[in-house]
Amino acid sequence: MRTIIPLILAFTLSACASSPIGYRTDVKVARVTSATDPHQYLVEFKITQLGGHGDSAVLSAPSLLVNAGQESQVVVMDQEKKTGIVCTVLVKEVDGGVEAATSVTITKDPAGLGGRP
Repeated sequence: MRTIIPLILAFTLSACASSPIGYRTDVKVARVTSATDPHQYLVEFKITQLGGHGDSAVLSAPSLLVNAGQESQVVVMDQEKKTGIVCTVLVKEVDGGVEAATSVTITKDPAGLGGRP
């Protein structure tokens, strides 16, 4: 997947088959102008929960400042509701453009977040 900055990806993650709820994740990647490190990127995630009746709610909108070639991750956890979101990104500079590999994991089981409390 090659594209020029800003990179905008949108894809839908579906929940388990018995549930009418799904998720939509929008991701934006933009180069950060910096004289000290010209290979930094701001990655913004927006995770939206889709309801069965056309309603929706933003669950989380974390941002990461990443260096090209280094995988970064943010974990958003709600201890009370026992839910969590893990956003992972790896940005690569290729042929004058940018390639970003992202993953979003949404779970109701805290143990599913790699054992993080």
